[in-house]
Amino acid sequence: MEALQIGQSSDAFDHAGIEADRNLALPLDRLRELVEAGMVGEAAPRHFSIMGSLIAPARLISDSGPEIARKSKKDAVDAVLLAPVCPFCHQAAGLLQSIIEQTGVATVSISLLLDITKCVEPPRILAVDKPVGYPLDELNNADLQKGILPPPPLWTCPQCGGPMVLIERLNPIELRLRSPPVPVARQP
Repeated sequence: MEALQIGQSSDAFDHAGIEADRNLALPLDRLRELVEAGMVGEAAPRHFSIMGSLIAPARLISDSGPEIARKSKKDAVDAVLLAPVCPFCHQAAGLLQSIIEQTGVATVSISLLLDITKCVEPPRILAVDKPVGYPLDELNNADLQKGILPPPPLWTCPQCGGPMVLIERLNPIELRLRSPPVPVARQP
């Protein structure tokens, strides 16, 4: 993780958080801790980070997204967690979710901007009320960050097939999945 370089150039949010704690945008330490705790079987052999501030997402849809999906499938990944940090990142994450899901790999994205996320109709959304740039909230607070992540069964959420499902993180302890799962209304 020390070798990871922050290359975010969007001016749509304050970068101080992800520069001080990379786990806010790419929670590899939190994933490792979930593996060590036995909550996740194992981490994928590789992870991806994309520039989400895309005004024209055609290359993401035709090239980058399908390549990430193929590599995830090849790596036998069961589920992908996306943590967008800026407004356009929410759009890119939702589009990427749909592309990855076409290969049979389940996805869930953390959304700080639910209205933007819902526009691209990703299959599963974890809505959190945190500032843009801070999807996992406080810097270097591992327990709080792990508490914000959805429990791994909701990453795949087999009963959530079909339309988009909203998972609401009300606080680090309380999670509400519309029960029975109620799809979020899709935009026409």
